[in-house]
Amino acid sequence: RSCLGEADNGAADGSSQDGAGEAAGAYKAGTYTASAKGFAGDLSVTVTVGDDGTIAAIDVDAAGETPAYADDAIGVLVPAMLEAQSAEVDVVSSSTFTKDAIIEAVQSCLGQAAN
Repeated sequence: RSCLGEADNGAADGSSQDGAGEAAGAYKAGTYTASAKGFAGDLSVTVTVGDDGTIAAIDVDAAGETPAYADDAIGVLVPAMLEAQSAEVDVVSSSTFTKDAIIEAVQSCLGQAAN
Protein backbone atom coordinates (compact mmCIF):
# COMPACT_ATOMS: atom_id res chain seq x y z
CA ARG A 1 0.00 0.00 0.00
CA SER A 2 1.41 3.37 -0.94
CA CYS A 3 0.27 6.76 0.25
CA LEU A 4 1.41 10.15 -0.94
CA GLY A 5 1.06 13.40 0.92
CA GLU A 6 2.08 17.02 1.00
CA ALA A 7 3.72 18.91 3.82
CA ASP A 8 4.76 22.42 4.53
CA ASN A 9 8.51 22.95 4.58
CA GLY A 10 9.59 23.84 8.10
CA ALA A 11 13.13 24.19 9.37
CA ALA A 12 14.88 21.53 11.45
CA ASP A 13 14.29 22.10 15.12
CA GLY A 14 17.21 20.12 16.49
CA SER A 15 15.03 17.32 17.83
CA SER A 16 16.24 13.74 18.19
CA GLN A 17 17.54 11.71 15.26
CA ASP A 18 15.24 8.70 15.85
CA GLY A 19 12.62 9.81 13.35
CA ALA A 20 10.19 11.01 15.99
CA GLY A 21 9.38 14.68 15.96
CA GLU A 22 11.66 15.73 13.10
CA ALA A 23 10.58 18.93 11.39
CA ALA A 24 9.31 18.78 7.81
CA GLY A 25 12.12 19.14 5.31
CA ALA A 26 14.70 17.74 7.74
CA TYR A 27 15.46 14.49 5.90
CA LYS A 28 17.93 13.49 3.17
CA ALA A 29 16.28 12.56 -0.13
CA GLY A 30 16.21 8.84 -0.83
CA THR A 31 14.46 5.57 -0.15
CA TYR A 32 14.87 3.92 3.25
CA THR A 33 13.75 0.45 4.37
CA ALA A 34 13.38 -1.12 7.79
CA SER A 35 11.47 -3.98 9.36
CA ALA A 36 9.95 -4.63 12.77
CA LYS A 37 8.16 -7.47 14.53
CA GLY A 38 4.39 -7.33 14.13
CA PHE A 39 1.82 -9.72 15.59
CA ALA A 40 2.42 -12.61 13.16
CA GLY A 41 5.98 -11.86 12.09
CA ASP A 42 8.15 -9.17 10.61
CA LEU A 43 6.70 -6.44 8.45
CA SER A 44 8.68 -4.19 6.15
CA VAL A 45 8.35 -0.45 5.63
CA THR A 46 9.84 1.69 2.89
CA VAL A 47 9.90 5.46 3.32
CA THR A 48 10.58 7.71 0.35
CA VAL A 49 11.90 11.20 1.05
CA GLY A 50 11.57 13.74 -1.75
CA ASP A 51 14.18 16.21 -2.95
CA ASP A 52 12.62 18.85 -0.69
CA GLY A 53 13.42 16.74 2.39
CA THR A 54 9.81 15.84 3.18
CA ILE A 55 8.30 12.37 3.48
CA ALA A 56 6.73 11.68 0.09
CA ALA A 57 5.54 8.10 0.61
CA ILE A 58 5.33 5.34 3.17
CA ASP A 59 4.88 1.80 1.84
CA VAL A 60 4.05 -1.00 4.28
CA ASP A 61 4.41 -4.68 3.42
CA ALA A 62 2.42 -6.47 6.10
CA ALA A 63 1.81 -9.66 4.12
CA GLY A 64 2.32 -11.83 7.22
CA GLU A 65 -0.21 -9.94 9.32
CA THR A 66 -3.97 -10.57 9.47
CA PRO A 67 -5.24 -8.48 6.53
CA ALA A 68 -8.16 -6.76 8.29
CA TYR A 69 -5.98 -5.64 11.20
CA ALA A 70 -3.03 -4.66 9.02
CA ASP A 71 -5.27 -2.66 6.68
CA ASP A 72 -6.75 -0.83 9.66
CA ALA A 73 -3.35 0.04 11.10
CA ILE A 74 -1.95 1.11 7.72
CA GLY A 75 -5.07 3.09 6.84
CA VAL A 76 -4.87 5.07 10.08
CA LEU A 77 -1.10 5.46 10.52
CA VAL A 78 0.22 6.23 7.06
CA PRO A 79 -1.97 9.27 6.36
CA ALA A 80 -1.34 10.61 9.88
CA MET A 81 2.43 10.20 9.50
CA LEU A 82 2.43 11.87 6.10
CA GLU A 83 0.44 14.79 7.46
CA ALA A 84 2.67 15.12 10.55
CA GLN A 85 5.86 14.44 8.57
CA SER A 86 6.86 12.28 11.53
CA ALA A 87 6.45 8.81 13.01
CA GLU A 88 5.27 10.46 16.21
CA VAL A 89 1.49 10.45 15.79
CA ASP A 90 -1.39 9.86 18.18
CA VAL A 91 -3.80 7.43 16.51
CA VAL A 92 -6.05 4.55 17.52
CA SER A 93 -5.95 1.24 15.67
CA SER A 94 -7.53 -2.15 16.30
CA SER A 95 -4.12 -3.79 15.95
CA THR A 96 -1.65 -2.68 18.60
CA PHE A 97 1.19 -5.00 17.57
CA THR A 98 0.97 -4.10 13.88
CA LYS A 99 0.61 -0.39 14.67
CA ASP A 100 3.63 -0.45 16.97
CA ALA A 101 5.70 -2.35 14.38
CA ILE A 102 4.86 0.20 11.66
CA ILE A 103 5.79 3.08 13.96
CA GLU A 104 9.08 1.39 14.94
CA ALA A 105 10.02 0.67 11.30
CA VAL A 106 9.14 4.21 10.14
CA GLN A 107 11.17 5.66 13.02
CA SER A 108 14.12 3.54 11.88
CA CYS A 109 13.75 4.74 8.28
CA LEU A 110 13.54 8.38 9.37
CA GLY A 111 16.53 7.87 11.62
CA GLN A 112 18.48 6.70 8.57
CA ALA A 113 17.25 9.70 6.57
CA ALA A 114 18.18 12.19 9.30
CA ASN A 115 21.84 11.12 9.51
